[in-house]
Amino acid sequence: GNFRVRVMTLVSNIARDASLDYLAAKVYYTPSHFEQSGYRWFKNTDSPDLASAVSNPSTSTDAIFGMGLDKGDEILYLAGDEATATSGDAWRIERRNARTGELTYAVTADPSSGNDGPRDLGFQDSENRIYIVGFDGAPGDREWRIEKRKARNGGLGWAVVKTPSAGADQANARAIDSTSSFMYLVGTDSTSGDGGWRIEKRNLSDGALVYATSTNFSTSSDAAEDISIDRDGGHM
Repeated sequence: GNFRVRVMTLVSNIARDASLDYLAAKVYYTPSHFEQSGYRWFKNTDSPDLASAVSNPSTSTDAIFGMGLDKGDEILYLAGDEATATSGDAWRIERRNARTGELTYAVTADPSSGNDGPRDLGFQDSENRIYIVGFDGAPGDREWRIEKRKARNGGLGWAVVKTPSAGADQANARAIDSTSSFMYLVGTDSTSGDGGWRIEKRNLSDGALVYATSTNFSTSSDAAEDISIDRDGGHM
């Protein structure tokens, strides 16, 4: 059905579960001195919030970019960045109760002294794992970074990185095909001197690369921002 989010802030990355009859939206709040991220749960267009939560891990800008839902256990997984003491950004992953917003755990990863940030998160029910994609600044500029973590405690299963160019590269979104044990990623690389589309296929078991393709449509920056797969038709 139709819905509206009644907050005067930027809203993005909405997850909805009809069986639980609620919807979760990522929102950015901007107080007087810093930006923080929060989550609000809505019953429908007319009912009040079921729950709300604000995550403000640092005194600088913190933001959430990815959201995954475990319908069976009614758990919400969130990925974003938090400011560090070195003036960079680190990865932050949270696990929260989907009905109340209560925090179960939060884990961080800071692979470089520069800016590191996740851009998407997916929960894999059959494995009880979460997959996070984004970038880190370990080479001195942005490179692709993909992580697999245990859903229950956030423990790292594996992390793989890819530096396709000497410029800025980052993964923006992922789609998981559990029936074939592969994931598909999209984002950007700078192999042509400016931003172009990059698509990767990787194994879920260890993150090993199966193939990668790059396309540069213009002389300006081009970016792939999202992906979905048609399992029956074999397309993305």
